[in-house]
Amino acid sequence: MEAPVSVDPISTYPHTFTYLQIESMGPLSPAEAVDICRAQIEHDMDMSLDPATAHPSLVVSKDGKSVQYRGARQELPDNMERFDTYIIVLGSKQFPSGKHYWEVGASTEWDLGVCRGSVSRKGQAIMLSPRNGFWRMWLRKGDQCKVLISCPTPLPISVKPTRVGIFLDYSEGEVSFYNVTEGSHMYAYIGAFYVPLRPFFSPSRHRKGEKADPSSICPVIKQDTTRSKETRDKTQKVFRH
Repeated sequence: MEAPVSVDPISTYPHTFTYLQIESMGPLSPAEAVDICRAQIEHDMDMSLDPATAHPSLVVSKDGKSVQYRGARQELPDNMERFDTYIIVLGSKQFPSGKHYWEVGASTEWDLGVCRGSVSRKGQAIMLSPRNGFWRMWLRKGDQCKVLISCPTPLPISVKPTRVGIFLDYSEGEVSFYNVTEGSHMYAYIGAFYVPLRPFFSPSRHRKGEKADPSSICPVIKQDTTRSKETRDKTQKVFRH
């Protein structure tokens, strides 16, 4: 039986310690903000999607880097790993420890985050909340961005995120979301993890007269040390605190 997960709500712990350090340094350019987040990862992230977990209405690209909602359910093997209740596909990586960062490109609507690798894929629908093993953020109607603890919580956004960075620090119990489009931190879940986690992806659905946009995993490389001295100094300053 899995141990319970504790999560502090945003009202009592709005940002992670790392983000507070970044915030105290003053305005950063989008490139600098992303560099600081990428500097925390332990190796380059080479992630793909796991088609064996994809809901039958999702189509995963041949290279495993993007997923699109097609509406009609495909005839696919009903293996234990496949979601049949939620329109979700999992990433190929499983994280039992460490720091990890990845970026996803998505435009109109999306639902992104991490979940316990052991979450139920079949049967009755449940609330996709931290209590049930999902740490997520979603965008609807072009500019309505929300997260979920016990109930949906709207997030103010000044620039619509079309590229989202997700940072996981397993040992610190942190899942942070970054608006890479703007170069800003959006939200952090803080809790404790006891089982391996996996990234999950849910792309936009069809709207009347519109084609559903895919969600794509974007290439991410550990911070380039050839960047300007000023940017390197800012990055180093964060981790000296």
